[in-house]
Amino acid sequence: MKQKITILLVGFLLTLGISSCIKDSAPELGDRGNTIIKFNDGPTKALFYSPFTNVKVVTLFTFRRDANSAADLQKPVEITLAEDATLIPAGYVDLPAAMYTLVADPSITVAAGKVILRFAAGEFSKSLKINLNGAAWTALSIKYGKYYKVFDAGTKQVAAGQATMAITMSIKNAWDGVYEATGTFSDVANPAWSHVNVGLAPYAETQTYELRTISATQCEVYDASVFGGFYVPFYTGTGLSGYGSFSPVLTFNGATNTITSVHNRYGTAPLYVSGNGRSAALDPTGSNDYNPSTKTIRIKYFMIQPSVVPVGARTFINESWKFIRERQ
Repeated sequence: MKQKITILLVGFLLTLGISSCIKDSAPELGDRGNTIIKFNDGPTKALFYSPFTNVKVVTLFTFRRDANSAADLQKPVEITLAEDATLIPAGYVDLPAAMYTLVADPSITVAAGKVILRFAAGEFSKSLKINLNGAAWTALSIKYGKYYKVFDAGTKQVAAGQATMAITMSIKNAWDGVYEATGTFSDVANPAWSHVNVGLAPYAETQTYELRTISATQCEVYDASVFGGFYVPFYTGTGLSGYGSFSPVLTFNGATNTITSVHNRYGTAPLYVSGNGRSAALDPTGSNDYNPSTKTIRIKYFMIQPSVVPVGARTFINESWKFIRERQ
């Protein structure tokens, strides 16, 4: 979907505060530079699961070597990592050995808090996988973690910012998932702007959001259709665009199946106002609720930006989000 609408996005990103980065074509290194090793999916990785009682195969991390030449790639390499439970993020506890077993891999040895990765000639990545026993996760409120760091890189250079890996594991809350969004959108400063689905209609597409668990009662909202990031997309009349540094985080009350608040994930507490002055608030005239039987969310909220609209809200959003599938 995102590839089909790329042409519509050109020209709108900079004016609305969304930055993009296009990588220039670069020549091959040949035998220049150093072979780089790194945690390919780090430095953090958050895993969320619906409650389960079976055994799941979980990839904790993938470690990679980016060789500086074809010749260097053909050389075997041994890298040693170390576990460090003291650096597991706050709020998480070290995953106990009783909850998992290692997926056997003769090229990976785990013992005494060390992980030895043996790259054969031509191999460029290794994945550490475990069999996670859901039946042993008896207290669903407990969140688990693992932390790894490069202990011995041999002669290889470790990529800056990718020398460590923090993995966290939590049970998803009830609202986590992928939702199809329909509704209305209006911007006081730009009356010609309209709901994102107007711009997606020529492609027979409808906006989808991922609600991603960040706590037992909160989900952040990820745009899965247009930008593939934390934005609220809309249609300008000539193309698709979105607000920079603005994306809602919802707080739910499971007992009443209501949304109790919304704030901007880019903002700073207590008002969650971003650097460009954007904040979020629920519209009290909306239903702002969740129907567990249909898995439908109704949400009506504002985007407030006093630098553009000094009094009252700038943007009014009234949507219904229909659950379509579990988030992978």
